[in-house]
Amino acid sequence: MAENFTIGSYLTFLDSELDQVINEARQNFTGLSEDQFNWKANGKEWSVAQCLEHMRMNGISFIPVFDKVLREEHSSEEYLNLPYSNGFLGKRAIRIIGPENTRKFKTTKKFSPQLSNYTLTALEDFISLQEVLKDYVSKSSSYNIKKIKVAMPAFEIFRLSMGDMLNFIIAHEKRHIKQATLIMKMTGFPS
Repeated sequence: MAENFTIGSYLTFLDSELDQVINEARQNFTGLSEDQFNWKANGKEWSVAQCLEHMRMNGISFIPVFDKVLREEHSSEEYLNLPYSNGFLGKRAIRIIGPENTRKFKTTKKFSPQLSNYTLTALEDFISLQEVLKDYVSKSSSYNIKKIKVAMPAFEIFRLSMGDMLNFIIAHEKRHIKQATLIMKMTGFPS
């Protein structure tokens, strides 16, 4: 959670968090067979592939939101040194969606993976999205990400600062990487 940051140092923190997401995904899921990648404990649980696809679908939904912000908002290098701290709602949302919270949430149909059989390219698609998110973090260095509010595509009434929303996305990804890693430890997971 962000404390005692400037906008510049917060963006550096977010960039390193995305690097961690990429590294964990590669380390944990590279080398899986398609059977392992698509294995489900039962009809209600997701596979490793479905966890990655859910995160990719969610992340892609933010691209037009971030594009609009970067197109319409005022930019200035002076913002880098402004103080940054998570807002009240941002702190709460990040904590609720983060990997430490074990409570299950039902996703909206829009972000629910529909297929049950994915190819291994889903991992690279997910990693490619992380590179896109890293690019948005980099581009955000000229914007006041504390002041700019963005809506969550699934629940447009829910708005956070752009900085908090980027952190929310990362926390959500970490949550599902943890979920996918736990799937691989379940009884019956193919060897």
